[in-house]
Amino acid sequence: MLSSKQATEIFKSQLGFLLNDVSQKCAMMIVDAYRKTSNCEVAELLDAAKEDEVKQMLLDISSDATLINNFDEEVLTGSIRRLKRAMQEERLQEINAKLREISNPESIKALLDQRNELQKELSGYIDEEQ
Repeated sequence: MLSSKQATEIFKSQLGFLLNDVSQKCAMMIVDAYRKTSNCEVAELLDAAKEDEVKQMLLDISSDATLINNFDEEVLTGSIRRLKRAMQEERLQEINAKLREISNPESIKALLDQRNELQKELSGYIDEEQ
């Protein structure tokens, strides 16, 4: 996203958030920078970052030339699809863990409905990959 406002727009429209707190903070800083101006300067992001982990991630991203110089929309959307699938798989594991812990029939039914919906969505990702 550092290299392209278009990448930021794709991120916002197709994903919008990340589960990892440090990654989320970096992403939101980049989104905010592009909201204010047409380019994103790493130095300004580093100055604005308050946490060392965020600064380190920004440094890591900015030092990887392939991440900076080669925006490819197809690669980005593929990465977003894989990330969404991983997030759904994680959610499915959480639901399965809750199902083992609860005994309330109504709660079980609600969780089973959520699990079935997630499984349908995950099968769609598998179909896309084939």
